[in-house]
Amino acid sequence: NIISWIRDNIWRIELNTNGTLVTADSWDSVASNIDEIKVSLDTLSPEHFMAITKLKWWNLKNVVNFVEKAHESEVPFRLNCVLMKQNEEAIMELIRYAKSKSIQLNLLDFYWTEERSDTWKSQFLPVEDFCETLEEEFGEPEVFDRFGCNFILFKNKDIAIVRTKSSFSWTMRSEKCSNCSEFCQEWLYCLRCSTQWWVTSCPSNSEDKWVLIKPQYSVAQVAEIVGWLVEDLCTAKHSPNTFFELLERRWIQPDVAIDTIKK
Repeated sequence: NIISWIRDNIWRIELNTNGTLVTADSWDSVASNIDEIKVSLDTLSPEHFMAITKLKWWNLKNVVNFVEKAHESEVPFRLNCVLMKQNEEAIMELIRYAKSKSIQLNLLDFYWTEERSDTWKSQFLPVEDFCETLEEEFGEPEVFDRFGCNFILFKNKDIAIVRTKSSFSWTMRSEKCSNCSEFCQEWLYCLRCSTQWWVTSCPSNSEDKWVLIKPQYSVAQVAEIVGWLVEDLCTAKHSPNTFFELLERRWIQPDVAIDTIKK
């Protein structure tokens, strides 16, 4: 179990899951080792859920059962939902569900990748364009900075319900990012560890940016292997206009009014 192995050697463990490997039945066995859990959920429609996940052996009810059990525990809990044009209405249903349960929902940008470039061009919806809808539901938001980025918080009776980040805010980049052939829309802010023990600080899926930790490695060996990844995070600096740099580098023209965005 990766989580129990690293629990004594790291200051914070955040679990991101779609509710398939960690379930309502298995939650109690991992909860004591988790500092925060985030569950990916983009819709409350069973049909839409199947279309998004393509998991014929899993269903929405299983995920919702897990969400409610994890939320009832003492572990800080959030939902993650990706904002796209095609699920704009479905997101409001999910947000109202979160509001009724006092669950915080992270509203995330639909990030560009080369593999889904055409879909991104047609489906990318800036957070700023959705904020008017959220203001109708919650009123004026709180705006604050975190790691140099502009975050937006919508509350219900002083309880944070929707947290999102400006689509066009600054991001955190290391020196290697400036010359990266896979310049991305995302940013550096954590180390990611897969279920196969691959670790990276980079949003890219390129194999040369990941390192493999083997179960037999000592803490010292792990520290040496991931040291350069940690250095990326420690030396990352605020980088303005990275969204528009992405568009220019990749020759991308999304179906949104760029001139309006820049203003």
